[in-house]
Amino acid sequence: MLSMNKTKDIKEITKLLQGEPFATMFKMDGLTCSLTYEEGKLIKVETRRNGIEGEDIFHNTKIIKNIPQTISYLDGLVVDGEIICRKDDFVPFKEKYKNPRNFAAGSIRLLSSKEYEKRNLSFIAWDVIEGVPTANEFWEKLEKLHYILGSDIVPMVYAQQWPDEALKVIKENFKEEHNIYPINGYAFKFNDIEYGKRQGQTDHHLKNTITLKEYDGVYHTKLRTIKWTMGRKDRSFNSYTVFDPINIEGSIVERASLHNVSVIGEILGECAYIWDPLKVVKMAKMNMIIHQIKKRVPNIIMEKLLRKEEYLRMLLLKNVLFVGRKLNIERVHIE
Repeated sequence: MLSMNKTKDIKEITKLLQGEPFATMFKMDGLTCSLTYEEGKLIKVETRRNGIEGEDIFHNTKIIKNIPQTISYLDGLVVDGEIICRKDDFVPFKEKYKNPRNFAAGSIRLLSSKEYEKRNLSFIAWDVIEGVPTANEFWEKLEKLHYILGSDIVPMVYAQQWPDEALKVIKENFKEEHNIYPINGYAFKFNDIEYGKRQGQTDHHLKNTITLKEYDGVYHTKLRTIKWTMGRKDRSFNSYTVFDPINIEGSIVERASLHNVSVIGEILGECAYIWDPLKVVKMAKMNMIIHQIKKRVPNIIMEKLLRKEEYLRMLLLKNVLFVGRKLNIERVHIE
């Protein structure tokens, strides 16, 4: 079970689709898993894990009420979907778990079935990998799957010509579902199944789908300093920020990469100073979580003062960091 290609730019999605018919659906934020049925019986449930070998979670999924153990469809059927916790069901557990995704993933691995049953997880189907051969279009296959399983399928629209138009429609048509389901983006998939297969795949993802991702979360903190390291290969200078510690989904984070001089200018602007407000974002990349500075919160009064030489001298005496574009980067530290 491979992952989905991701972007934060709607133009990249338009370029990929090239005018071909497509479906737009929620990118559910839970534990991705695959259901396998043979002769009408559920025989295997496993997570994606590393995309090649999944984790067997068959035992506890027997308690998920909308995953049927038997179905009337007797041919082989493999369904991909997401085990999620609806937002209202997550409320009693939000003090212990940072978000519904972590809650769903942690709950599915509980050894106690009685404890697991209290957590009221749901399964949302979003693709048919094997089975239902009579359907040639993606949306048609999912609708038939809904009748076969009797469980929920992902909210979806499929009659729009352009991705930005589809995005507006799915947000408008599924306002209630946005308040129910945890999501972290929107997936765009070629509606013609055979055409999608011909696009091929990489070691990481299929090329028939691309996801418009949004930032997982924005966290507010304050800048402490900027530190530098030298690259081993090209001997270039790289930098990272140190800021007031913040709790991001159970992990204490107090530094994030700024990469290089040009990126610093884009993020921090013309000047920055200690205790400058920052916005930190958590971004997923492959199987890693990377924390990055999204932007520095502008402080117009301080920036005007920093441009005055007398005020700058006063700040330097107080061990304040100053970054100026004209000098590329200047770090002043006075003991």
